[in-house]
Amino acid sequence: MPVEVVAVREVTPAMLRITVRGDGLRGFAPEGGDQWLRLFLPLPGQVEPVLPTSADWWPEVCRIPEAVRPIVRSYSVRAVRPEAAELDIDVVRHGQSGPGTRWAGHVVPGDRLGLLDQSTTYAPPAGTPWQLLLADESALPALGSIVEGLPAGTPVIAYAEVPTAQDVQKLTSSADPTVHWLAREPGDAVGERLVAALQQATLPPGTPYVWVAGEQRMVRQTRRHLVGERGYPRAAVCFMSYWRRGKRADDVD
Repeated sequence: MPVEVVAVREVTPAMLRITVRGDGLRGFAPEGGDQWLRLFLPLPGQVEPVLPTSADWWPEVCRIPEAVRPIVRSYSVRAVRPEAAELDIDVVRHGQSGPGTRWAGHVVPGDRLGLLDQSTTYAPPAGTPWQLLLADESALPALGSIVEGLPAGTPVIAYAEVPTAQDVQKLTSSADPTVHWLAREPGDAVGERLVAALQQATLPPGTPYVWVAGEQRMVRQTRRHLVGERGYPRAAVCFMSYWRRGKRADDVD
């Protein structure tokens, strides 16, 4: 669906919030905390991107001549307000390393793009005694959406790693979760502090529902620890690799 940017603001030094509006968003159905979208971004010099028109959208995009083919990137839904036909997308600032970040670094109200709703993976089973949420900054928009949508009384522990102490966010939730913010120091690899904190943590008894997302190595290490050392069933751990060190930072924004 076509949408237009109506607001751009800094959430923290490392995070930008882009608000878009479009008539198609009035019927947008929130599906879950880590719901995500495909963004179709214009090429430099385009007023708006060329958008696919069929359900079989990827082959259609591939057939569009490269000179006008839209940039396609994946982002989490941070918040949606169907009554206002608005949706928020939080974007991590990491320089000019790829088309998505370059677009985000220059986006202004009035810019046009396209959205395609995709799906969600966060789905704690009924009867889950408690939840464990783990994310670096790339997955912070999804973690924030999950936390803020939790029902009152839901036992939740979250670990969120961010680039600096200035990137800690205030999350409001009826569940009153315990959120451990882990700010990196110069020289720290992404995920290093989160993995170490998890390994040293005293966690509640019982098998939690675990949601972990972010840099590929961090996700792999935390899953190995939770399954191999904590003994949690593999089925209890929902994991997603959003990006990989050494690859373009916005392969999956």
